[in-house]
Amino acid sequence: MHNIAILGAGIAGSYLAKRLSEKAGVQVFEKSRGASGRLSTRRGEEFTFDHGAQYFTARAEQFLLFLAPYLKSGLIQGWSPKLITLGNGRSYKRQWFEPHFVAVPGMSAWIKEMAAPLPVHFDCTIHSAERRDAKWFLHDSREQIHGPFEMVLSTAPAAQTAALFPTLAAPLAGVRMQACYAWMLGFEQRTVAWEAAVVQNSPISWLAWNDTKPGRGGPPALVVHSRNDWAQDHLEDPSESVQSELAQALSECAGIDPSQARFSQLHRWRYASTATDLGKPYLLDLASGLAACGDWCLQGRVEGSFLSAYQLAEFLLQGFD
Repeated sequence: MHNIAILGAGIAGSYLAKRLSEKAGVQVFEKSRGASGRLSTRRGEEFTFDHGAQYFTARAEQFLLFLAPYLKSGLIQGWSPKLITLGNGRSYKRQWFEPHFVAVPGMSAWIKEMAAPLPVHFDCTIHSAERRDAKWFLHDSREQIHGPFEMVLSTAPAAQTAALFPTLAAPLAGVRMQACYAWMLGFEQRTVAWEAAVVQNSPISWLAWNDTKPGRGGPPALVVHSRNDWAQDHLEDPSESVQSELAQALSECAGIDPSQARFSQLHRWRYASTATDLGKPYLLDLASGLAACGDWCLQGRVEGSFLSAYQLAEFLLQGFD
């Protein structure tokens, strides 16, 4: 049986492991304490925040088929918030013209269920990889060695994949990802009627009251997402400076005073969105036993991440027959 290592337990890594485990021995390595990737949910005091991906759409037939049982069970549900556009001191209603979905009771719930039966090494950061006798050996931050593996499949961001596997650096050089700041604010009460807002002409790009999403509830929990280019320009700024600028922007665009929040936490996503993608569904070097996939391959969306992993899995499974 083929022995495969998969780096990352987000949607791409979890789906790859789920599919490939049908015909191969699979081990997943995840640097975080749980499966989710950017479909993350964080709790602070009594507040709950989806501080990564806010929702996703589904257009491709393969993705819709994959989602069907989760929609039937209620783990995935449609989301139709009271949505507006904010900017230049004015607001107006906004319409979504296709279904938007969220996982219940938090975005991470879907990935956690997918990864639950899989052999995942959590809180395990792989910092180097060694090729020896046509096999891969992975070294983690605790100086433990994992292997041997016939193949290593990376679902990490492009820059991290290139750093770990220099032979993949050249084809990954053109991929460009951008950051995002997620500011989580918990309030006593919600003072606005809208539930989500697209923000224009501001350091802020998106606002959502997380407690109004399906299956959430709890006290008002506001997620503030910065613009990607703004976050990239302020990537190494002190957190106090970032919060100060976002606070001013929040007051100006939405009339919300963050000083009234009972809970406040800032999270920096270094690789949040894809500005320039790979232009193909995955990267594969069969001779070296290496492959990489993820949202940075195809358009940078949740669906793009799935389709990237789906197409890589389909190709590999054909060779396992």
